Amino acid sequence: MLSDQEFEQWCHRLGLPETTKEFVQQIRCSEPVRKVGGGAKNVCGSYPSQKMGKTIQFESHKVELPAIVEYENDEDVLEYYDQPVRLSISFESKSGRRMVTSHIPDFLVIRHNCPGFEEWKTSERLKTLTHKQPTRYQHNENGKWQAPPVETKVQSLGLYYHLRTDQKINWIAYRNHQFLRVYLSQENIVSPEARTRVIESVTANPGMTLKQLLLSTNTSWVDDIYALIATKQLYVDLKGIGLSEPEKVHLFSSQQVAEAYNLIMSKKAAATLDKGQQIDVAVGATVFWDGKSLSVIQIGEKKIVLQGENHLIGLSHTDFETLISQKEITGIEAQGVKSTQIWEQLKCASPEDLAVANYRQKIIEPYLHKDKDPPTNSPVSERTIRR
Repeated sequence: MLSDQEFEQWCHRLGLPETTKEFVQQIRCSEPVRKVGGGAKNVCGSYPSQKMGKTIQFESHKVELPAIVEYENDEDVLEYYDQPVRLSISFESKSGRRMVTSHIPDFLVIRHNCPGFEEWKTSERLKTLTHKQPTRYQHNENGKWQAPPVETKVQSLGLYYHLRTDQKINWIAYRNHQFLRVYLSQENIVSPEARTRVIESVTANPGMTLKQLLLSTNTSWVDDIYALIATKQLYVDLKGIGLSEPEKVHLFSSQQVAEAYNLIMSKKAAATLDKGQQIDVAVGATVFWDGKSLSVIQIGEKKIVLQGENHLIGLSHTDFETLISQKEITGIEAQGVKSTQIWEQLKCASPEDLAVANYRQKIIEPYLHKDKDPPTNSPVSERTIRR
């Protein structure tokens, strides 16, 4: 949680009005306005938050509990509070009558650049509410759920209000974080030898799979390895691949190394494919499509299924082969990639060096594609870009 001084600095950086600052501070210093209760279809409970240093209530294990896990592991979320305040809102009923009721948002979320309320519901529940109360709940033309009466109310307080649904939950990340929770216990102390040997192994072989590490290290270090992942001493993209598939999970010494590795691998992808040359489409293979890396998770009689960051893509064999021939999908050159001087530089680079390199790459990336127009609002000067 933020200290009093950090909270003051956060308010000052965002230029929050004094009324907004006092409103948020009051919630920070208060208990939830109500205790949650379960229902016929909901399971309520409390979550021991390490970020907040206290338990957080949830009224639904299908949406609010995954929301808490997301907040707990999202670096953009500085603090979050359940059942934070009771608001009085008014709206017109379906019959045209003016209705006045109270509303308690699920969470007040203090993010790095903004504070606001977030309400979580299943999409099916929102469809029902939209039919019953069309002026209170709406689904706009962009596919976004809105609650105009509440949004108007909280905007006057200098806050945002977002309706979020179960369709936006990253279930891969949720299952990974739930699996790793046990390894965050103070009882799980990693042995110094295991930490040193495992980190050295991953540092020397960026991108090695979890399965490779488990097979190549002491069998008694399995819990140590998961504890290192849970405490972020080893970096894994927990949003992309489930830890239950260790042959697909790639390990890195830090997120900066992971970003550099993925960039190198995308540049190493076969840019051209000679006629008749085939791409490796075995299950577990990685391909690149529209600048994104995808894993081949199933090859059926009619379709090939690719796993993206938050979604699955099914392509017929004909469509897949067409995209290859059009050079839209490219495959990794499996042989000799890691023998280049680039990999030696990557292993020796400090986290600070990699952070600078990754930042520079993001700045110049738009200028490297001749078929794309450079951005008109680059955060750095033209001179810096040329250099």
